[in-house]
Formats: sequence, C-alpha cells, structure tokens
Amino acid sequence: AFRSPYIATSTCHPIVSFNDYLKFVSSHNKSAIPELKDTASDPLTEFLASEGKNIYFLADLLADRLLEAGFSGMGFGLRALGGGGQAEWEKVGVTAVLEGSIAVMQTFDARVARRWKSR
Repeated sequence: AFRSPYIATSTCHPIVSFNDYLKFVSSHNKSAIPELKDTASDPLTEFLASEGKNIYFLADLLADRLLEAGFSGMGFGLRALGGGGQAEWEKVGVTAVLEGSIAVMQTFDARVARRWKSR
C-alpha cells in the first residue's frame, strides 16, 4: 500500500495497484515520489530469495514501471535515466517538474540508490 494526496483527500478509496496508481497520476499530470522500503529486512529478502529474486529486481521493477507509465524525468539526486549528470538533470528535470511528469525515486538503501544512479 502507499499514501497519495491525489486519491485520498477526503474519502477512503480502495487500494489500487502500483501500475494503476502511476497511470492515474501520470494521466492527471502529477508527479510521483515512490519509495522502496525495507530492502534490508529479513522477511523481504527471504521472500525474494524464495522466488529467485533480490532487491535489485525490485529496484529495476520500480524504475521500469515509472518509465512504462510515461514519466519523462526520473531522478535520484541526478537523473537516473541514462545517468547524464547534473547538466542533463537540470535540462530534463526542470522541464519535467514544470510539466508535472517527474518521478523521484526514494530509498534508504544505498545499494538500491547506486543501482538507480547507474541506470
């Protein structure tokens, strides 16, 4: 589940999938700031391992879903798309912010942050 000021301002709405949320936010020209949490927790890492996956699978899945939803500017400090550095982030990121199509990915896990920066 996740929190959103876009769908739960005065009434309680059913939980929607991440994909449906991204489609809704993108179609209403809003920005998204998803956070990948608990990537170091034993229950999560054990579950992922049981499925033959790891935290990098989740990190890539989150980034890929944002791209598929049409967000034109994705950032983690610097722009995560292509890793073109600060100049590219300023060029693309500012436009994306003004157009409401930016996605800023959040995590407390330095491994995930490095993964996103390397994309």
